Amino acid sequence: MSKCSNINPKKIILAGDSAGGNLACSLMALILKEEITPPHAILLAYPAVDLRKQFTPSKINSFNHPILQPSLLNLCLSSYV
Repeated sequence: MSKCSNINPKKIILAGDSAGGNLACSLMALILKEEITPPHAILLAYPAVDLRKQFTPSKINSFNHPILQPSLLNLCLSSYV
């Protein structure tokens, strides 16, 4: 049982979609860092968790895309981070 409000972590599932997935992932990292009893599960849908600036197959595919050019993608990534 959790110290707060008698909440049983075994009955909690963290979930998030897109930016909410990033928030759920960050919350889970904080839970693990602080050694708090983690929730039963975590469900992430389309989170942007790989924010490294390196070439990946999906980024290479964007080289020939008429709208999503690498410079635009890097600008979006820099703004997001």
